[in-house]
Amino acid sequence: MFTKEEYLKIFNETYKEYDDIQLLNIKQSDERIIPQINQIVGKEFNHYKPANKLAQMGVDKTFFSSETLTRFEDMFNALNELIN
Repeated sequence: MFTKEEYLKIFNETYKEYDDIQLLNIKQSDERIIPQINQIVGKEFNHYKPANKLAQMGVDKTFFSSETLTRFEDMFNALNELIN
């Protein structure tokens, strides 16, 4: 749902024990970012910690790209259609 750049900002803020991972360390293909980060850090990291950190950061919509906001909007619209 997030751009790779956004996810890296959240990941780097969450995991201070690792050196910051830069966008240039991540393949720009369609490959998911989480397996790429796992490979860089050498193990599977807890995916829930970045989500918790994001909630604590208190960001507003300006933190996210229009691409990300559109993906979330589309997801909620699809969910609403399923419910109604």
